[in-house]
Amino acid sequence: MLLDGPIKAILAHKNPTLDTSRQDKSTIREDNEYYPLSPSYIVPWDDFTYENIASALNDVLEDPKNITVDVLQNPGGLSIEIESEQSIQELIATWNASICHQPLSLAAPQLQQNLGLLAHPIAIQAPGKEIHHDRHEYAPGLSIHLLDDAQTPLVWGHCVRSTTWMSDHSELPRRHVNTWTLPFQQVLTYCVATNTRYGCILTPEELVILRFYQTPSDGEPAWGAEYKSIPWADSGPNKLTANLGIWAMGMMALNNKHRAISGREDTLPLNVWFRQQNVDGSNVFVHHLTSQVADRAPRQAAIRS
Repeated sequence: MLLDGPIKAILAHKNPTLDTSRQDKSTIREDNEYYPLSPSYIVPWDDFTYENIASALNDVLEDPKNITVDVLQNPGGLSIEIESEQSIQELIATWNASICHQPLSLAAPQLQQNLGLLAHPIAIQAPGKEIHHDRHEYAPGLSIHLLDDAQTPLVWGHCVRSTTWMSDHSELPRRHVNTWTLPFQQVLTYCVATNTRYGCILTPEELVILRFYQTPSDGEPAWGAEYKSIPWADSGPNKLTANLGIWAMGMMALNNKHRAISGREDTLPLNVWFRQQNVDGSNVFVHHLTSQVADRAPRQAAIRS
């Protein structure tokens, strides 16, 4: 199936219908290899909104040039059956990665130029690149990385069944409540191992965007997480969709000064803009992550000097 349109329209396209009735209901396997994460430090990422993304990435998101994206369509238009994490990975490979590949590839050079960085191609793949860390091997469900000499990781994703996990733990069956932090911990482990703060959890019901930060501790390293749930069913113009969320994370992670996991005070809200003064005395506003420039401060902006 061919999708044609500007980047903004491609990322807003409706996702396939999923049949989740045969999902395995077994409990998530606990693993002592993952870094610890206290539930009290897992908090909503309230400023990860469509408005903030659209302002911070306005130049590349509003590019009117049409692109054509080739994605695999389910035969006969039937719903796609999801039974396991493997099914979710296959969905990401044939749909999300296919949708996001060109928007990432086309937008990255302009953003790298704005940030004063060398231009390196960007790639998205599912399953993700393998991680080798501290005598362990991990197999993420999704990865976004640069095609530079180091294959620099930007974003990691983990797949999990919606019968055993959801971001709203109050909706989980009681037998799954105690394992709620495990998918967060798994993605945290990927990110700590590869020096990036960005990740996501993918289920048939939602994409959960993640950003990790360091927390105060006595001795041992400690971390927290911000998260934002995007329903799989959300689509259409001027809405936060799963594919827009994946693309936006890849764009934000290009900024190498704001990629590594840092303290809470250095992990700025997405609506932070800096006021700068031109030689004629007029003000311009520059986004802290993307170097997007605006003559007027966006309505939702938090301005810093």
